[in-house]
Amino acid sequence: MALVVRTLHRLAFSWRLKLASLSTHLERTENVTRSDVTIPATVSAMWQESKSVKGVSLSVEKHGFNFKPGQWVDLFIPEISVVGGFSITSTPRLLRDRGIIQLAVKESDHPPAAWIHNKCHIGSRVSIRCGGYFFYDESLGGSLNDLLLIGGGVGITPIASIIQSAIELREESEKEETKPAVNQIVLLYSAVETGEFLFENRFRYLSDRHPFFQVRFHITGKENGCVPEGFYYGRIDSSLLHQTVQLLDVSRLLCYVCGPPPMIESMCMSLKDGGVEQSRILYEKWW
Repeated sequence: MALVVRTLHRLAFSWRLKLASLSTHLERTENVTRSDVTIPATVSAMWQESKSVKGVSLSVEKHGFNFKPGQWVDLFIPEISVVGGFSITSTPRLLRDRGIIQLAVKESDHPPAAWIHNKCHIGSRVSIRCGGYFFYDESLGGSLNDLLLIGGGVGITPIASIIQSAIELREESEKEETKPAVNQIVLLYSAVETGEFLFENRFRYLSDRHPFFQVRFHITGKENGCVPEGFYYGRIDSSLLHQTVQLLDVSRLLCYVCGPPPMIESMCMSLKDGGVEQSRILYEKWW
């Protein structure tokens, strides 16, 4: 099984956190494999994904640009010297069929993010280059895996691509009556408040349509003293993780974790304590 895995033993938190928070995307990912090709793209659509996150659709040349679900792009903006790094939230199928990729960018003072929120418009020209170790390998046909995905805040962005891609593969296998690459899919997703859950309607729709996909939304901040229907209150903890893992086939389980570094550290340790092999825990830090 050809997986590119960043395993638990490579997690380096503590003293690196402050240093990393001051570094740029290119500096943080200088040792990460990326494409040799930089492709021009045009902003074709924009929308408000949540209170603080803007969605962007980019039309790219179909030839020369490819990505795996979960990977990010280096975003080159002509008038800005700082290179952005944003996860692709759409699927390779959308790129193949329509020549489009989608991003979700949280509002901040970081120059590329600030440009997207304040200056970017339909027709804006940029360039992109794909990279990243954190991805779902669509070539795993015939390997029946369970997927457990854990997202915190805007760390859900690469996970959204993975979930949708895995479901598309499952649909294709059912149509062709071949062995599916995915068995069960479980998403545990936390955000500070209900207005900050990205792709909520999309995930609920997919869960209603596909019994093999389950999702839980966890609110970690104060929500005026009550929890809306369809949400849970409190952080995703080790107890919930252990209960979830027990419902899945741990021998075929792949875990994807993306969020703030302290969350990743906690989740990965809990997964390991719950019996998941380190080689089956994939993560990406969201800074």
